[in-house]
Amino acid sequence: MVKPSFWISLLAFTLVVVPAQAASHDAKERAAKRACLNNDPAKGVQILTDLYISSDNPIYLYNQGRCYEQNNRYEEAIGRFREFLRKSSGATAADKEDAASAEKHIADCERLLGRKVAEPDQPVALPAPTPTPPPQPMPPQPLYIQSNVVQQHSAPTAPAGGGLRVAGVVTAAVGAAAILTGVFLNVKANSMVGDVQNNYDNGTYSSSKDYKTGSQIAYVAGGVCVAGGLLLYTLGVRAEHTTVAPVALQGGAGAMLTGAF
Repeated sequence: MVKPSFWISLLAFTLVVVPAQAASHDAKERAAKRACLNNDPAKGVQILTDLYISSDNPIYLYNQGRCYEQNNRYEEAIGRFREFLRKSSGATAADKEDAASAEKHIADCERLLGRKVAEPDQPVALPAPTPTPPPQPMPPQPLYIQSNVVQQHSAPTAPAGGGLRVAGVVTAAVGAAAILTGVFLNVKANSMVGDVQNNYDNGTYSSSKDYKTGSQIAYVAGGVCVAGGLLLYTLGVRAEHTTVAPVALQGGAGAMLTGAF
């Protein structure tokens, strides 16, 4: 029979690590956005590539295109947007909106490169030779995508620190569950001790000690989870009230934002 202490340890390990991984994922998205807005597309695209490989979510291909587009690298941006269209399923309404957004960005990039967009399988009308104007810096787009949701001008942006607050609530809930488990194991141990006092049995006495140890582990793990959850939630609340100011950059403008972009 597997001892209760094993299950308690496994529960505490699993439910503390998962929120930490979610917070790490959110931090990587922030780092990618920061690099792209600070004229370092190589670093931003590298982080987004790692996120795409780990999650297989095509939205990170879209965000790679936006990173190149924000840094006036339109050829590479077009390639990323087209790869996003190939990988996206287009099954839901949100997928169709994302696809339409990618098509618009492709058209904007091609316009800035002095190209004429032609429909597939149709002859391309050659324009009369005219001097090609130099590409102009593309203004920052007011469109940001987080987890396949397109946020327009009228949609509120996701509050900063949301990932930390969610992780804090989940961790605190895990701690509460562990404490309740400790209470159950302690009651069970006390009941077995009462049985031993009435009718001594070595096996029952040994099991009561195991339950007692398991309850103590559950109390400690629960207390740690509750304290960690409160800390994460507090950090998330503080991040929400942080002032976000626009930053002027070469060829455009940017701001520190949470999530995909």
